[in-house]
Amino acid sequence: MIEFKSSDFIYGRIESDKGSLKDAFGMSSLKTDHLYLAATYHIVRDDGREKFANRESYIKLINGAENGTTLNFDVLPSAEEAATYISILDDFSTGQRAGFFDPFLNNSDYYWRTGDYKVDISVYLKSYNAWGQLDEIEKWPDITGSFIFHFNEKDVAAHMKNIEKASETVIENSLRMDRMPEYFSKPAKISDPELSNAKIMAILKRDLPSVNIIKAVIPPFEGVLKDVVKNELGVILYRYVRPYVRVIYKENGKCYLGSVSLKEDYLGGGKYGPLKFNKFWGSEGLLDCSLVK
Repeated sequence: MIEFKSSDFIYGRIESDKGSLKDAFGMSSLKTDHLYLAATYHIVRDDGREKFANRESYIKLINGAENGTTLNFDVLPSAEEAATYISILDDFSTGQRAGFFDPFLNNSDYYWRTGDYKVDISVYLKSYNAWGQLDEIEKWPDITGSFIFHFNEKDVAAHMKNIEKASETVIENSLRMDRMPEYFSKPAKISDPELSNAKIMAILKRDLPSVNIIKAVIPPFEGVLKDVVKNELGVILYRYVRPYVRVIYKENGKCYLGSVSLKEDYLGGGKYGPLKFNKFWGSEGLLDCSLVK
């Protein structure tokens, strides 16, 4: 059996003998925006005490990896080499992390102590029967592997620091874009003078002074420009601009893509107040600032 020390970095590899990963794991049943495989682990200490992963993790398949028969992935990677997109959510909207094996970072149950541990890793995909019901676990397509983990408490501090840095790297890599979105050069054509680029930038600088926004546009959209929000009694609360304003903002020397919504408070008598900031969403993309024109 393969053996690792707790000072080591660990990586995994899947080799399918049942065709492409998409076929081998039955990924055609997935209805999500991204294809993925789930991963978990089970640990047995040298005295027989067991520990299971708190939750399953999801490995995002990118660049057509599902069409191949092999997949390299991070288990416990170094910060410099962390490359696998892993999340605790299958839509990958948040919870990105580096690797999926880092249980010794939490020792609230006093499980970890210097010694030897047998670790079973499982990469799988849940399957469903003809009625759409979840199959028994034994029927889920999976690939498993085991290793001996020689754990030393002295390695914890270094690994905690490494995993924090590695997770930051993974998050940045998942956001990285190689070009500006096309709508920045071909924005929506809007006749409302209150929604000119100059007016929008003035609103954002006034209402979001803590965010260094350097570019803002409304992308092309379909439907009406503004819509009304009412409460449960049918009373008008405000009117909002339906398309989001897409922005580029600078933070710590890096340029990020974000979104802003705008609204007008209802004043009564069919009148609305001036446009103002409503909500801001950041870190939707990461750009080299030299690309921002």
